[in-house]
Amino acid sequence: MDILDKPRWRWSFFTEDASLLESLKTVGQLLPIWALKSGEIVDGFKRFWALSALGVEPQIMTVENQEGLFEKIFNLNLFSPKNILDRGQIFLTLKEHYGDDVPDSFLKKLGFKDLFTAKKVSRYLFIPQNILKIVLNYGWAESVYEKLGRFEDEELLLLEKTVFTWSLNQNKIIQILDYLFETSRRDKIATHTLLGEFKGQDADGLREFLYQKRYPRFSAQQDEFRKKVKDLKIPAGMTVEPKDAFETERVEVKVTLDNLEDLKKFIQK
Repeated sequence: MDILDKPRWRWSFFTEDASLLESLKTVGQLLPIWALKSGEIVDGFKRFWALSALGVEPQIMTVENQEGLFEKIFNLNLFSPKNILDRGQIFLTLKEHYGDDVPDSFLKKLGFKDLFTAKKVSRYLFIPQNILKIVLNYGWAESVYEKLGRFEDEELLLLEKTVFTWSLNQNKIIQILDYLFETSRRDKIATHTLLGEFKGQDADGLREFLYQKRYPRFSAQQDEFRKKVKDLKIPAGMTVEPKDAFETERVEVKVTLDNLEDLKKFIQK
């Protein structure tokens, strides 16, 4: 049987997935790969490509049509989606058959609260596979996929060669992606031009750079405020921050002291 190759499967070509390859080498294929006689795989995308990479003939279960197939797969728990991309792929296959009438019971088993959420997640499948692999390796939450989905492919490839080579955590990457997207679209600046203006090589520096670009007025006020605080020569252990994002003149003062006796001395001063 000839297996149909679809562009949306590109994320599943992770033939270098060491754990999956090692498992298939050691214990072989435990679960069947389900496919229609037309050649469309319904469940087992990654296993099919991994087995093919190993030169092993995949064991494929075929059926005449989709009637009853999904119920059989779901009821027997013959699939185990481990991330949102697996879930999104299975949802797209269901949607081809059911349209917008995918049974709620199927959506719930895939971990989607409703059809809208499932549709949103399935869009992430079209992000280039090399970017998806990075995100999967980091173990970032679904919100990161949503941020990435706003960029064009060429922008994502640029991020792969720059930002994604640095040490990142989820909060940093979300802020960087937000600032980069919003600033480039608001100011009509190409992403490569904006990133080219940053001369550093670290995520913290880029985040601060993009923050100032995204909020230039606020950043200027913040710099002026910090200069004034520095000129005050406040005692060690004290911090002064603007209270209402400069909408008022109120400030917030925090003091860190070792004990109550130090507090007494501080008050007396």
